[in-house]
Amino acid sequence: MIAPSIEAMGYRLVRVTFTGGRRPTLQIMAERVDRRGMTVDDCSDISRALSALLDVARTAVRNAERRSLSTAGDGSHVGPYLNRLSDLLWTMARWQEGQFMPARDNSEKRKP
Repeated sequence: MIAPSIEAMGYRLVRVTFTGGRRPTLQIMAERVDRRGMTVDDCSDISRALSALLDVARTAVRNAERRSLSTAGDGSHVGPYLNRLSDLLWTMARWQEGQFMPARDNSEKRKP
């Protein structure tokens, strides 16, 4: 999904990594096909395109979720899994757009 879109923009996909943990990170490494150096504008263009792709993927998952709910039997776990995947895609798209606000860290107790 990512590679064809980035290649159509004149870039070559080098690597995609996703790391979990406290601060999940999706890292896309790309280079220009013409071998010129990457600029901030290049990174911004790729980020916007990736955000749009994640939104399209989320729409596909939401549609699958609706269809599965109408056909799944009692006790099926497909719907909840698709719902979580949809939420993840939405969060990743917002993060790519720079709109992601991490949850407040409640690890330290507030002092009275």
